[in-house]
Amino acid sequence: MTKEELDKLLLHIKSLPVINKPVETMMGYSGILIHSGPVRLEIFNERISLREDGIYTNYSDLHRKLECDILQMAPKEFQHELRTGVPPGIW
Repeated sequence: MTKEELDKLLLHIKSLPVINKPVETMMGYSGILIHSGPVRLEIFNERISLREDGIYTNYSDLHRKLECDILQMAPKEFQHELRTGVPPGIW
Protein backbone atom coordinates (compact mmCIF):
# COMPACT_ATOMS: atom_id res chain seq x y z
CA MET A 1 0.00 0.00 0.00
CA THR A 2 1.40 3.37 -0.96
CA LYS A 3 1.47 6.33 1.43
CA GLU A 4 -1.23 8.00 -0.65
CA GLU A 5 -3.45 4.90 -0.43
CA LEU A 6 -2.91 4.70 3.33
CA ASP A 7 -3.71 8.40 3.76
CA LYS A 8 -6.93 7.95 1.75
CA LEU A 9 -7.84 4.88 3.81
CA LEU A 10 -7.25 6.76 7.08
CA LEU A 11 -9.48 9.63 5.92
CA HIS A 12 -12.25 7.14 5.19
CA ILE A 13 -11.82 5.33 8.53
CA LYS A 14 -11.88 8.59 10.48
CA SER A 15 -15.26 9.40 8.90
CA LEU A 16 -16.79 6.23 10.42
CA PRO A 17 -18.57 6.16 13.80
CA VAL A 18 -16.27 5.89 16.82
CA ILE A 19 -17.08 2.96 19.14
CA ASN A 20 -15.76 1.75 22.50
CA LYS A 21 -15.13 -1.86 21.43
CA PRO A 22 -11.62 -2.76 20.23
CA VAL A 23 -10.93 -5.56 17.76
CA GLU A 24 -11.03 -8.95 19.46
CA THR A 25 -8.79 -11.53 17.84
CA MET A 26 -9.24 -15.30 17.79
CA MET A 27 -7.61 -18.42 16.41
CA GLY A 28 -7.56 -18.78 12.63
CA TYR A 29 -8.52 -15.86 10.45
CA SER A 30 -8.50 -12.78 12.66
CA GLY A 31 -8.83 -9.99 10.16
CA ILE A 32 -6.47 -7.59 8.46
CA LEU A 33 -3.41 -5.93 9.96
CA ILE A 34 -1.88 -2.89 8.27
CA HIS A 35 1.24 -1.46 9.88
CA SER A 36 3.20 1.49 8.54
CA GLY A 37 5.44 3.64 10.74
CA PRO A 38 3.34 5.15 13.54
CA VAL A 39 0.07 3.77 12.08
CA ARG A 40 -1.35 0.35 12.97
CA LEU A 41 -4.77 -0.80 11.76
CA GLU A 42 -6.57 -3.96 12.84
CA ILE A 43 -9.76 -4.64 10.91
CA PHE A 44 -11.96 -7.56 11.97
CA ASN A 45 -15.55 -8.46 12.79
CA GLU A 46 -17.20 -5.06 12.15
CA ARG A 47 -14.50 -3.22 14.10
CA ILE A 48 -11.46 -1.15 13.18
CA SER A 49 -8.78 -0.37 15.76
CA LEU A 50 -6.48 2.45 14.74
CA ARG A 51 -3.28 3.26 16.60
CA GLU A 52 -1.75 6.46 15.34
CA ASP A 53 1.19 8.04 17.15
CA GLY A 54 0.43 5.88 20.21
CA ILE A 55 -3.25 6.91 20.42
CA TYR A 56 -5.92 4.21 19.98
CA THR A 57 -9.34 4.87 18.45
CA ASN A 58 -11.93 2.24 17.53
CA TYR A 59 -14.36 2.60 14.65
CA SER A 60 -17.39 0.71 13.38
CA ASP A 61 -17.03 -1.28 10.14
CA LEU A 62 -20.73 -1.99 9.60
CA HIS A 63 -21.31 -5.28 7.75
CA ARG A 64 -17.51 -5.66 7.47
CA LYS A 65 -17.60 -3.45 4.37
CA LEU A 66 -14.07 -2.08 4.67
CA GLU A 67 -12.67 -5.49 5.60
CA CYS A 68 -14.24 -7.01 2.46
CA ASP A 69 -13.14 -4.13 0.24
CA ILE A 70 -9.52 -4.47 1.38
CA LEU A 71 -9.54 -8.24 0.86
CA GLN A 72 -10.77 -7.73 -2.69
CA MET A 73 -7.90 -5.29 -3.35
CA ALA A 74 -5.32 -7.99 -2.64
CA PRO A 75 -2.93 -8.82 -5.50
CA LYS A 76 -4.26 -11.55 -7.76
CA GLU A 77 -1.50 -13.98 -6.79
CA PHE A 78 -2.76 -13.96 -3.15
CA GLN A 79 -6.50 -14.05 -3.79
CA HIS A 80 -6.82 -17.85 -4.01
CA GLU A 81 -4.99 -18.31 -0.70
CA LEU A 82 -7.10 -15.60 0.93
CA ARG A 83 -10.32 -17.18 -0.30
CA THR A 84 -9.38 -20.50 1.29
CA GLY A 85 -8.40 -18.93 4.65
CA VAL A 86 -11.17 -16.36 5.06
CA PRO A 87 -14.52 -17.62 6.41
CA PRO A 88 -17.41 -17.79 3.91
CA GLY A 89 -19.47 -14.63 3.62
CA ILE A 90 -16.58 -12.25 4.25
CA TRP A 91 -14.99 -12.48 0.82
